[in-house]
Amino acid sequence: MSESRNKVLARIREAVANVPSERRAPRPEVPPSVLRQVEPSGDLVRAFCEQAKAMGLAPSVVADSDVGRHVADLLRAEKASKITLEPDLPWENMIRKACPDAILLDPARGDEAFYGADIGITGALYAVAETGSVVVDNAKRRYRSLTLIPPLHIVLVRASRVIADLVDLFGGSDGRPADAASPAPTAAPCAPDLPSNLTLITGPSKTADIEGVLVTGIHGPCKVFVVVVT
Repeated sequence: MSESRNKVLARIREAVANVPSERRAPRPEVPPSVLRQVEPSGDLVRAFCEQAKAMGLAPSVVADSDVGRHVADLLRAEKASKITLEPDLPWENMIRKACPDAILLDPARGDEAFYGADIGITGALYAVAETGSVVVDNAKRRYRSLTLIPPLHIVLVRASRVIADLVDLFGGSDGRPADAASPAPTAAPCAPDLPSNLTLITGPSKTADIEGVLVTGIHGPCKVFVVVVT
């Protein structure tokens, strides 16, 4: 959490500290059956894939060693040849090796790479089973444009990063590490370590603003492929 954000929150807490209890709105009590629609101990990967598909995403579950081949298959199926990879993506070398004929555009070149790419490939911090959403970090060197400008988007997320719902994301129960080498967090997976800019992607870009006609891909990718890596 940034120093500026801490200062702002501290000032807010100080300002409301002396508000009489009778003037404070009571915290609503929400039954667990309403609050938690997905059981955290259940098959979260399966639940996520089912909900993601219902939301218009194209989910798949792939072994870590098969990520490169799977991405290559997606490129062939979509007749895509120009790709832009998020920097420091864990599977970058696999993808480069599996796609020797692909034209890789450097995201550091900005609009030239984003508008020139057929597919933007990024990672995700988390996937949310209840909503079928992927949580993308838009902090430095993550290039939010990669998730918005190319007509196709591939998102890679580890199975260990599939969480039950937004309660887990923003401060409800214990989370899980990105891989076996990472220590398990002691609190909710993101709070208070969330980056300052997150995007929750739930389905491809859609709008029905004009004459109530639903159009896909108008504000972003028309197809979003989510690869859950086991």
